[in-house]
Amino acid sequence: MVDFNHISDPEIYTQALRALKDSGVNFMLGGAFAVYHYTGWWRSTHDMDVYVTVDQLDAAKSALAAAGFEDLGEQAKGDREWI
Repeated sequence: MVDFNHISDPEIYTQALRALKDSGVNFMLGGAFAVYHYTGWWRSTHDMDVYVTVDQLDAAKSALAAAGFEDLGEQAKGDREWI
């Protein structure tokens, strides 16, 4: 699992990962968390890159919503195809 010692509010990341894991969603971490896991080098971040397959997207969004997370992307203008 990811070492959260370098993060100011690790509980929010822990809650998100727990929600995905408990719901049975297959996911993969990228970005700063993946770099840290494989290299030990931490870079400051304000988000967590989570990858899911298209067939798991709705389940992932539902699991995160049930855990209290909100999809702010609907408020943002622009291309949503990457989500």
